[in-house]
Amino acid sequence: MVNTIGTTRTRTGLTVHAELDPGAYPTGITVPDTVMDRLPLTPHEWHGTWNYTLRPEPLAPPPPPPSTEFGRFPSGDKLPAWLRHPSLTGLEAPAFDALVARYRDHLAKNPPLLLPGKRPDGGPGAGTRRLSAADHLVVFLLAKRWSMTQAPLAEATGLSKSRIGATLRDATPVLAALGHTVALGPLTVTSATQLEALAGRTPPPSPDQ
Repeated sequence: MVNTIGTTRTRTGLTVHAELDPGAYPTGITVPDTVMDRLPLTPHEWHGTWNYTLRPEPLAPPPPPPSTEFGRFPSGDKLPAWLRHPSLTGLEAPAFDALVARYRDHLAKNPPLLLPGKRPDGGPGAGTRRLSAADHLVVFLLAKRWSMTQAPLAEATGLSKSRIGATLRDATPVLAALGHTVALGPLTVTSATQLEALAGRTPPPSPDQ
């Protein structure tokens, strides 16, 4: 077989040199994409994916690891700032900010397992549905502290019920892992107006109303 290949000629004068390589090469070994991407390849103009020159150079340095924040949370908050009022969340501003930091850190160290083709809330392509970590916690704290259903939460936050449901599903196991418990409020909030009153934005309704 080697001699047959080695005597190959073309009409234009191309010759082929072939030698038998007696080395042993185990099967089933693959090269990861992270290494393939660093090979010093120069693609040819014609179908460079298959035709290229491998230069006798060391591998390119590995790229920096991707940020754990990429695509998960946007830079800005969507929910109104008054929804973070301590009377609503049960947390003063420093404690709320600390919980946000712990929440982000936990998700960075424990990224969710996703089915192929699925993305986490706020992943690339989620567009206007993306919520910040602080927004996640606001939704969770309001729902748990005031026993709010999705309808009044949607009214207060401007989010869809489906987005609220997805946020609660995402946040609940994280807050459980962090060991954070929510102190229940003295009543069940059934409207955005009630939330505004609790935050001091509107006077509470009189007993006669």
